[in-house]
Amino acid sequence: MKSVFRHKLSSNQIFWLTIFGLCNLIWLMNFGIIVSDKLSNGHPVDLKHPLVLEFTGVYGVLALLPILLWLFRTHPLTTKRLPRLLPLYLGVMLGFGLSHTTLLILSRKFLFYLFGLGSYSPGILLYLYVM
Repeated sequence: MKSVFRHKLSSNQIFWLTIFGLCNLIWLMNFGIIVSDKLSNGHPVDLKHPLVLEFTGVYGVLALLPILLWLFRTHPLTTKRLPRLLPLYLGVMLGFGLSHTTLLILSRKFLFYLFGLGSYSPGILLYLYVM
């Protein structure tokens, strides 16, 4: 039987396809949890809002993942290097959180406008960024 692929996938391509597949799985699972929770409690279900919210959350992480992978590859955290690298890891963690939250807010505002879902209100930003 002939293979559908003309060439073999590299390990890097397999890695990113796996990550993409996992992101899709997480997105669909989170979306399903929200919808099933609303249905089980007798609430009306609007599929568009949780679809956009979960989509932006998961793919926001995917967009920023290369930064974390670069950090893990260039500065591997070991017990011996922990005291020296802890400030770097904490700084990257803080930057990741701020970037992800900002990316969520901006992408959700855009997608809510694009799909005619009204305006997106993230709530009190102080709590959102601390969360």
